[in-house]
This record gives sequence, structure tokens and C-alpha cells, in this order.
Amino acid sequence: MNIKKKSLLFIGMVSTVALLTSGCAAGEKTDPGGGSGSGGTIADMDPIVLKVAEANAEEAAQGQAVVAFMDYIEQATDGKVTFEPYWSSSLFPYLDALGSTGSGLADISAISGAFTPDDTPGLAWLSGLGAVQGESWPASYLQAQGATVELVQESEDLQQELINHNVRALWIGNSPRADLYCKEPLGDPAGKRVRVVGEFWAGEVESLGMIPASLPLTEAYEALERGIIDCISTASGFMTFPQMGITEVAPYYYAMNMASLPGNGYIINLDTWNSFSDELKQIFNEGAAYFAAAMAEKFIEGYSTVAADAESFGITIEDASSANATIDVYNEEAISKLAATAPASISDPEALIARYQDLIEEWHESVTNELGIPTEPVGSTEEQLESYRTGVDVFDVDRFGDLLIPLF
Repeated sequence: MNIKKKSLLFIGMVSTVALLTSGCAAGEKTDPGGGSGSGGTIADMDPIVLKVAEANAEEAAQGQAVVAFMDYIEQATDGKVTFEPYWSSSLFPYLDALGSTGSGLADISAISGAFTPDDTPGLAWLSGLGAVQGESWPASYLQAQGATVELVQESEDLQQELINHNVRALWIGNSPRADLYCKEPLGDPAGKRVRVVGEFWAGEVESLGMIPASLPLTEAYEALERGIIDCISTASGFMTFPQMGITEVAPYYYAMNMASLPGNGYIINLDTWNSFSDELKQIFNEGAAYFAAAMAEKFIEGYSTVAADAESFGITIEDASSANATIDVYNEEAISKLAATAPASISDPEALIARYQDLIEEWHESVTNELGIPTEPVGSTEEQLESYRTGVDVFDVDRFGDLLIPLF
């Protein structure tokens, strides 16, 4: 991403009209010391240092996207805003991100609503919509990323859920689909034990007769090696597991039509946000758009790298068509029942589901027409691997960021 180019372009575009018309999220509190909607310029502001908590290592895809965002903001503010990053959950555990960021221990942190259902029931419920997307790479992921960012940005219910904890969404998006690595070829999956992310994915594997298990990723290698589980699944697993060494004990890969993980992204402390001038909020909003685009870029690059070195990772690509046919039937039925399971924080679940489905179609058009990326379903396993290899060649991160900017 050409961060400097984008930053300078944005600074030249900020106008008095933009500053006067910038608004607050639904229910947003105001900061008594300058607060939401305050004026002031970047040139006049005192330097600030913001703490950023990231669950992953700096060299991971997520970490590299965080670095791109921090560089963007530092350049756009001429160094008035700098960052103090804490990698690999070194500031607090990942599951404590909501409370720790709301309390001010961090200014910005990674979050996944699916992992905090008691505190973010709406975002956790949103996980069921992860099955609503296409079947091509990287188009399906980009559709889901764009649609989820847009849905969360415009949903007062989802925004208020975060505001209740003294945070707001910097951006909340999606992930690549969950997939499967197994110790042995899957064959008849009935009775095989598989580590899954959460409840919706448990239902997907149960539809195959498999037995879902819950355990931290840090324990996955040993669990596979000792035969406690037979397979392992997570969002973006194709890239993540080889880098963790999982393919040493589970080399058989299945590109599944399992749900992705909507509701994950980054939050910012509400008091921190409300202390920003309107100009700085504008810069952070544009930075958030390119942050979400950079995350997509890093995942696509990671898939390409692993696919190009699949043999050295010991990966064997297996045919998942039979399993996927079963999962597709399960997902269609599960989505039809999703509204009935919505938490009280979602005022009109039917409308939210319909809106997401519409957004997936709209982003299908954007990915096809604006980004020029093929959206036809991938056929054979070799075609799947080839789409992973070449995804990086067809993706323009700056253009994707441009498409996201109007959402903020």
C-alpha cells in the first residue's frame, strides 16, 4: 500500500465542510475536555502516543496490517500521533480486549465478537452470517470483508453494543472461510474429532457426523500429535496452520465451504476517540479503511506464499466437494433460522440479515466491476490452489481501500 501517497492525498482533500459535517456514532458519549466535534488542526495539536494491543506477532499477517495502519497515521499527522504497540497479547489476554480497551489500558486493540458473546452478543450472533458469501478466492473474502465493514458501520445496534463498553469500532470486518487440516485423509468423517472456533462451526462439522472440540490453538499441535483430535479448523487456516507447523502432523487440507468469522477487527477507546479533533477523526477514519484493506492484502499474500510452497510445507490438497455439499445444505437451513436466535441487542434481526445478504451482492458487483477480480466458483482442487497462488496478482489494495473509505 502506498501509505504516504494516500495520506498526502487525504490531507489535501480535508475541507471545512467535512469538518463541520462529521458526526458521532449512535449514542456516542462526549469528552468534557474538548470532546466530540471539536475543532483544531493537526499542526496545532500536542503530540500523543497511543497504545495498540495486538493478539498476534508483529510478523504475522495481522501484525503487518497493524504496522501499515500505524505508519499511515504517523505520516498523515506529520508524526503528531505515534504508537506504542504490544504484540502477541503481551499487554493483556486477547479475550480481555473489550474491558481493557474500555478502561484505557490500551487505546486500540484487536477484538473478535465471536469470542466474547456475553459482552458482544450481537457481534457473536453475526458469526452465523459468515456462511453467506461466494466460493471463489480472493473474491469471496473481499465480498465478505467489504459487506461486514459496511454493515457494522451503519448498524446502530452493533455500534451501541461496543459503545456500552466505552469503545467504538475502528473497523470491524471479516475473515477468510474456515477450512480443515487433518492427520489422515478424511474418508468417512463420522466420529472424527475436530477443533472448531465456536458454536456455528460446531454445527457445520456435526452435519458431517464429526465431533467438535474446543481448545486453544496453542494446544492444537500436541492434541493432533497425541490423537486427541483428528482435524483442526479455523478461519484463514490454509495460511495460519502451516506457519504454526501444524502441517507436520496434519498435512491433509480441505478447502471447506465453512463460515468465515465476521465480527472481528479493531476497537478504539471512546474517550480517546472523543478527544480527537474533527480533522484527526477524519484521518483515522481513512486510516481505518486502508487498515481493513491492508488486512485483506496480508491474508491474500499469505495464502499466495503458502500455496506456492505447498510441497515444502508438506500439504496435500484433498477433494472437499462431498463434504461441502453437506455443509451447504446445513448452512442454508441454519441461516433460515438465524433470526430466531438473535439476542435482544439486535432490534430487527430479519432486516439485518437481509441487509447483509444485499451487501454481499453489492460487493460482488464491486469486486467484479471495480476491482476486476473473477467471482466464478473455483472447481477442482488444483484450481483452488492456483487461485490461492495468483490471488496476490489480481488484488489492488489501494483500490480496495478507496472503495471502503465512503463507509467511514
